[in-house]
Amino acid sequence: MNLVGITSRVILVLFALALQEGYSQELSNRINLTVQNKEVWFDTFVTGNKPELVNGREYFTAFNGATTNPFFGTLQPQKCQLWYDEQYYPEVNLLLDCYVDKLVLRQIDKGGLTVIIELDQNKVEKFILGEHLFKKINIDNPFTLLKGNNFYDVLYEGKKINLVAKRKKVSFNNQDNLKLEYRLEDEMYILYKGKFIPAKGTKGLLSLMGGRAPEAKVFMNSRKLPARKISDASLRELVIFCDSKIE
Repeated sequence: MNLVGITSRVILVLFALALQEGYSQELSNRINLTVQNKEVWFDTFVTGNKPELVNGREYFTAFNGATTNPFFGTLQPQKCQLWYDEQYYPEVNLLLDCYVDKLVLRQIDKGGLTVIIELDQNKVEKFILGEHLFKKINIDNPFTLLKGNNFYDVLYEGKKINLVAKRKKVSFNNQDNLKLEYRLEDEMYILYKGKFIPAKGTKGLLSLMGGRAPEAKVFMNSRKLPARKISDASLRELVIFCDSKIE
């Protein structure tokens, strides 16, 4: 029997076992590290969002419309801005459900599927969807039936007068397809001295002008602005003028 050959084989076996033990320990450490940090890693690097935004439950709409949806604006993915729990997030994919006045996060899960996640509405301060700035205005509004989370589309912020819109959708029965659908019914408001004033037309705004109301009417005539069924852009133009004149 070749003693040298046996000794060499024993040494090789022992060396292999030592390597395997070391590798197993290193692999175990890697696995533990991955298990402990996989959620943070996925949320931060794969989805681009912070864990505090994606730990809510999955969100579902009140009902599925055949040709409509409850969300504001486009359904195409867009990078939005969010101020949430005293933190600023410059690029997140948000949707505003105008049927229940709730902001939600659109997310890609680990399987590559799109899911919608509920945010903590109490932590939402403001957000930007497209070119629209929405703010939470915690002032009682007795004129709206949508008692949600007080999100308003801010169209103008002046020294004394603000113009805001409640982006609201309601349900109706579509007689063409016999389905329940969503319909947009925006509500316009003047915010003055901490109170909401309905702005379906110009009457409420002109009432604030007091003795300077004739000036506002002259401005309306010069700009050919209608007194009723006024567009958002025209109403904003009039609000800017009144804000510069109101005492």
